[in-house]
Amino acid sequence: MKQSVSASLLPEVSFVMPAYNASNFIKRALDSLLVQKGAKFEIVVIDDCSTDGTADIVRDYENRYPDIVRLVQMSSNSGCAFIPRRLAIEEARAPLVAPLDADDWVEPDYLETLLRRRRDTGADIVYPVMYLHDGTTAERFVPAADFPVERVWKGRDMVALTLDGWQIGAGGGIILRELYMECFRRFEMVPSVFADEVLTRQLLLLASSVAIAETPYFYLMQPDSVTHSPSLKLFDFLQSDRALVSFASDHWNADEEVPFMAARQLFHNFFRGIRLIASLKGFTPAQRREARRLLNVQRRHIDWRRLRGRVSPRYYALARLGVRTSLFILPLYDKFTQQKKH
Repeated sequence: MKQSVSASLLPEVSFVMPAYNASNFIKRALDSLLVQKGAKFEIVVIDDCSTDGTADIVRDYENRYPDIVRLVQMSSNSGCAFIPRRLAIEEARAPLVAPLDADDWVEPDYLETLLRRRRDTGADIVYPVMYLHDGTTAERFVPAADFPVERVWKGRDMVALTLDGWQIGAGGGIILRELYMECFRRFEMVPSVFADEVLTRQLLLLASSVAIAETPYFYLMQPDSVTHSPSLKLFDFLQSDRALVSFASDHWNADEEVPFMAARQLFHNFFRGIRLIASLKGFTPAQRREARRLLNVQRRHIDWRRLRGRVSPRYYALARLGVRTSLFILPLYDKFTQQKKH
């Protein structure tokens, strides 16, 4: 009897939220969750040693909603969202996990819509529709309006929709907590700014089925976020690309689509890195040297044989010439093509 009573008090859904210096946004995020309906839920916020008033704000919510909001403070800053997100998932008490970043938000019927879609499909993962918000207006990002949202996918098949350009949005949603825990047991996790992107593909591989619900998840684009600041962390996506190539080769046959797409993403992101170095103004000479070294490492992982004839011959030839030559030629080529368009 005691076990039954205890179980009835547990939440059905755990919203998990890593937070770092989010005092300007986190109230909107929390307020958007507190009005959700459809299931008993909790909100687990992991404060990653914020230096602003983030923890005080969450603590105020915890005092006002002690049965719903739970604040956990880390002892030292992790440097990326993956570590506090993982801690939040491990702290979660519900069988379903619903991630929400501290600067994002959802509409009042968000949870209800996700749960209805899960009941109708039996899916292990249900993703929302991602909208990009610039602080003023929101625009649908992925999936596109003509995407077959009525379809239920095998998670393994959906991985291809996340490579070399996202066709689905993997932010938010509801995910079986056990899938996360299985990922943490089975896969080596490399903490980085972009580690969550690798985790997304791991979750999809393990998911029996995945569905999409027509409910918006508002993703705030912040110009002063870590992905827009002059830091070498900006190049963590190179490490993630290499991890994805290894992940694809470990779980798919060489002649399947996923390994090729992972290799093509790594190739395209080599040029993303070249453009990044060229565009950033705040880098010191030492940072530029290190960024070039990271790109040289990336270039050594390009699968020349697999990609030959399947990517732009101009970019293929340019990558063959090396990092220094690409850094000189690519900005000139971009400038020329822009002028030609106009």
